[in-house]
Amino acid sequence: MDIGAALTIFVTQMLGLSIAAERVTETIKQWLKSKASAPTAVAPAATVPAVPVAAVVPATLPTPQAVAKRTAGYQFLAFLSGMLVVALAHVDPLQIVSHWGAVGKPWSTIHLPRVISIVVTGLLVSGGSSAWNNILDLLSAAKVNNEQIANAVLANANQPPIAA
Repeated sequence: MDIGAALTIFVTQMLGLSIAAERVTETIKQWLKSKASAPTAVAPAATVPAVPVAAVVPATLPTPQAVAKRTAGYQFLAFLSGMLVVALAHVDPLQIVSHWGAVGKPWSTIHLPRVISIVVTGLLVSGGSSAWNNILDLLSAAKVNNEQIANAVLANANQPPIAA
């Protein structure tokens, strides 16, 4: 298999896993938000003491520490989602398992190469779509560059160009 085909297979698998992990993460985030904003039972009006509105309304802007904590929690959730998707998909785009000679073992078997493959691939796919958009842009630029080089070679040999 040539390097272009191997790279295409790798990027395709990683992109699919990344999209699936992102969807799982967003679904869990929405579920957690709906649980946090679920209405709670309100005490009868006779037992509720009169409290100034300023004491009841929370601050509208979260502190920077709260934002950092929430962001870290979402990143960890994305990592766990990525590992879950990779484990359920039974793919090894990094070829960690096949290089360590554990190909014959079933996916239900837990062993070090499989765990490393799931953790490393889960970490890579948890980067989200922006990371993969950058990689796809690099691959597109490499393709255009290769076409320009091939067209220059063909122009020197008086052949028609490959693609524009």
